[in-house]
Amino acid sequence: MSRRYLDLVLVGVVVLIPLGLALSGVNDTAWRVGFGVPLTLFLPGYAILAATLPHSTLDKAERVLLSLGVSLVVTILGGLILNLTPWGLQSLSWAVWLGGVTLTACLIALLRRPASLRQPGLLRPRFSAGQLAGLTLAGLVLIATAVVTLRAVALASDYAAAYPAVEVVQLWAVPQTVDGQHALRIGIANHTTEMATYRLRLQQASRVLEEWPIITLPPGEAWNTRLTLPDDLSTALPVDALLYRQGAPIAFRRAQVWLETAQH
Repeated sequence: MSRRYLDLVLVGVVVLIPLGLALSGVNDTAWRVGFGVPLTLFLPGYAILAATLPHSTLDKAERVLLSLGVSLVVTILGGLILNLTPWGLQSLSWAVWLGGVTLTACLIALLRRPASLRQPGLLRPRFSAGQLAGLTLAGLVLIATAVVTLRAVALASDYAAAYPAVEVVQLWAVPQTVDGQHALRIGIANHTTEMATYRLRLQQASRVLEEWPIITLPPGEAWNTRLTLPDDLSTALPVDALLYRQGAPIAFRRAQVWLETAQH
């Protein structure tokens, strides 16, 4: 084989090794990192430049810089595309994506490469290495920003569709001391979109201390009161505040207070 194809052949060989490792299920970290890094950061861009600019007279520094930038673009786009597929972001899917892009570009480059890599009369690009770096970086930032923005919008839309606005009814009981006696500040907040009627019971074990049979709250409104507790309450048992929906036999909210520790 002519030496003018040697670089493309080497690229193809280096690509086939991690692709083969991924297909065979080898999980050796050293092998995966050793071949995965160039496959991610350099080889796709190099092959794409060889395929799209067969007559280019880029010097080594410019080619390396552009190869790095194009490879990062391929990796970013690959992450977006693979995340939408059933296979997701896995080692095998990454190897197939990056390897497939690189091998396809190598094949195109083999067909398009001229007999001489430097033909007379061709104009060199009018960009310095610094300008190329700036253009590459700007392109990467724009692409990454677009990818992240689109993905964030998609995730937000999916979350909003899967989890509509949550409606919450809040019950609390806060221990207090009034003139040396145990007391409770009890409250309810209706964070729903509908008017609701509740029944509230305060008890210790089977002893009912107080009951509010009808508490009606509009959406977004709250109700609270303070109750002084009897002196003969046991400090070894909790005081329970139980909240029922209108007509329901089972409490759907419960707040528990231990008087001796003043916790709820």
